Order: sequence, then C-alpha cells, then structure tokens
Amino acid sequence: MAKKSPVLKEVQMTAPEETVQTPEVPATPVVPKLIHNKKLAVVGEYGPESELTWFITQNPRQAGRATFDRFAKYLGAPTVSAYMAAGGTKGDLLWDLRSGYLSIQGVTLSGDPVIRMPKEKKVKAPKAPKVPKVVTETQTQADPSEEVKALEEATREETV
Repeated sequence: MAKKSPVLKEVQMTAPEETVQTPEVPATPVVPKLIHNKKLAVVGEYGPESELTWFITQNPRQAGRATFDRFAKYLGAPTVSAYMAAGGTKGDLLWDLRSGYLSIQGVTLSGDPVIRMPKEKKVKAPKAPKVPKVVTETQTQADPSEEVKALEEATREETV
C-alpha cells in the first residue's frame, strides 16, 4: 500500500516573518496490477517448438504449494516442449500466458484484461466525544429501600 506523503506546509514561528517549509516527500506511484483473467481468449496456434519469452525472473506462486514447486522447475524454459518436460501442464501454460508471466511465439490474447488498482484507505471521521447524561429531578427514582419499607408495612397491616 502506498503511504500518503506529507504536503508542503508553512509553519509560522514566534515572529510573523519567520516561516519554515517542511520538505516534500515524493509519493510512490500507484501501479496497477495485472491479474489473471480467464476471459482473455488465446488467438493463434502454438506447438512443441514454439518459443517462450519470460517477463518475470522470480517465482510469483505461494511458497509451500504444489504449483510453487512446479513453477520453479519450468521457469525460464525456452520452448513449450521444454516447459512440458520440466513438469508444466497445458493449464499452467495458459494460466501463465493469461497472467502475463510469459508470451508464446505466434499467440496473442484478445479481450479486455482485468486491472486491479490498490485500494485506498478510507479516512474515518473522528467520533464526537460522549456527553455525560444529565439526570433531572423527574428522572430520579425514589430510594429502593424506602419502597421496600413501605411494601413491608402494607403487608404487615393486611396480615394482622
């Protein structure tokens, strides 16, 4: 997530003619991230000797998964046949193609790629401080001990 950079501010010191400017920190650019899209159609044909062009050098898969180990084996394969011989599958090849990890000679993708932008953090408005509740005379209740005494006296009179 990109952090918001501070804006150039003027801070007034004790004397009105003295101002200090804080340095502006350059913001990191928000880079859209291309994600896999099954709706991209593969246009063209490829065979075992079709050349692969890799756009990544590191394994993007999650460590500890079977796909991570498979991807590590076929990463950098020069042809489709070398890719398959290293343990890659046709599904892996199409997934990597649609994800933008590689390109296959003679094959293009058609359709609109899905672009996901990093979400911006929403700034919540500060909550108003709680105001203590003011108890008025009409809201005050009689002392429960007085009510209990009155009830006890009423029940004694009825039983005698």
